[in-house]
Amino acid sequence: MKSFLFWLTIGLLVALLTHVGVLLWMPRVEMRRLLAAAEARGVNAFFLVDGKAGQRRIEGACLLRPGDGRVELRLDLPRVPWVVTVYHPAGHVIYMLDRQHSPAEKVTLRFSAAALETNEDDTAADDERRIVLPRLEGTVMEVPLRAERALAVVRAHVPWPGQAVVVRRAIKRLRCAARP
Repeated sequence: MKSFLFWLTIGLLVALLTHVGVLLWMPRVEMRRLLAAAEARGVNAFFLVDGKAGQRRIEGACLLRPGDGRVELRLDLPRVPWVVTVYHPAGHVIYMLDRQHSPAEKVTLRFSAAALETNEDDTAADDERRIVLPRLEGTVMEVPLRAERALAVVRAHVPWPGQAVVVRRAIKRLRCAARP
């Protein structure tokens, strides 16, 4: 009986370590795949991420590199749940906006390189001096980026299979455009 419990415990530990390893490894692999696909298409070029037929989630992505100018992403999507997530090349989220919290049905995200802002108070921590928040001007959301490049991913959920064609077409029409 002790031998059975010992091997059962070993088997459960191996299964647990395998699952934790995959959960920590998979996001990095997916981010590398998306970045490689975006780099192959070029900077500030929006593309539809290939998905499986019948998939309920449709994705598009754009590699942002604002440099000295700005990059605009105009969102004009049908009335379905959607989210825009901007990722740092290391994989962490820089900015996120979803339909529920969008200021308007049609919104423009304007990404620009963030300048360092300093407080008058020299005792403030470095992190406090470097926080630059997005600001809203009408239906334009100004989003400062601290990264040299970032990956913007637009995901839309298709509630009914019949809407997949409409949503896919709308995401295909999205553009990332560099503005001076």
